[in-house]
Amino acid sequence: MYNFIMFESIKEYLLNDAVDHHALHRTIFQLIIISSLTILVFLNIFQNSFVIDDSTIFTNWPDVKEMNITKLLEGAYPSNFQGKVYRPIKGTIAALDYRIWQANTLGYHLQAIMLNLAITIVIYFIIKKLTKRSSIASISSLLFGIHPIHTETITFM
Repeated sequence: MYNFIMFESIKEYLLNDAVDHHALHRTIFQLIIISSLTILVFLNIFQNSFVIDDSTIFTNWPDVKEMNITKLLEGAYPSNFQGKVYRPIKGTIAALDYRIWQANTLGYHLQAIMLNLAITIVIYFIIKKLTKRSSIASISSLLFGIHPIHTETITFM
């Protein structure tokens, strides 16, 4: 029932004459351009395999493979891992990722790109809300989405 009411509210909003349909279409167009360029910039990562400590974290760590959430929340790390820092969320997410993707790097890369894209779109709406200008929001979020500083975060697991 709630979903029907929500759908009807959205439909009324979109069909309402007070809605600036031109601005809505411009926003959708800008988001398509931003999304396309952000994805295009990182398309070359799908051929990459696990690097550095990725295989240690995702495929060789028994607590991740067995989804031992209790140990992961306690801060367990692989025995041969050098950077032992308490990061329970990282271990838990690694276990969930392994449950979904196993050793398929395509899934991990797809997830990284989609997360970057989602954050880029959120930044678009935040900047648009703050500045009231879609052009500034478009440029800013596009720069965020394709900025080289994100390369390591997106291409590594």
